[in-house]
Amino acid sequence: MNKLALIAILLFAPAAYAGDHTITKNSPGCMSKELLDKLATTKSEGDEVAFKKLLLVASASGNCVVLSKGESVFLQDVSWSGYVKVRREGDLTEYWTLEGAIQ
Repeated sequence: MNKLALIAILLFAPAAYAGDHTITKNSPGCMSKELLDKLATTKSEGDEVAFKKLLLVASASGNCVVLSKGESVFLQDVSWSGYVKVRREGDLTEYWTLEGAIQ
C-alpha cells in the first residue's frame, strides 16, 4: 500500500468506525489517553491498591468515569495504542477506554 493511500485511510478512519457499540465489561473511561495509560500501566503492574486510588482520584476530579457493562456508546476515534474514544448514548462527553472494552 502506498503512503498516500495509507494517509487517506487514516484521515477518514474515524468516520468509518462511527456507530453503535456496547461496553462489554466495566472499564475506566478517561478524558485523556495519558491518564488512561497511567491507569492501564498501574493495573498491568498488579498494583491494585494504587490502581483503585488513581481511579478514585480521577473519578472524583471528573477526569475519569466507569463505563458500565451493557452501556450503549458511539465510537468517536481509534488510536494505534489500543485505545478508543467513545461517547455515551445521550451524552456529549467523550472518553478514552480500552479497545477490548467495546463490541
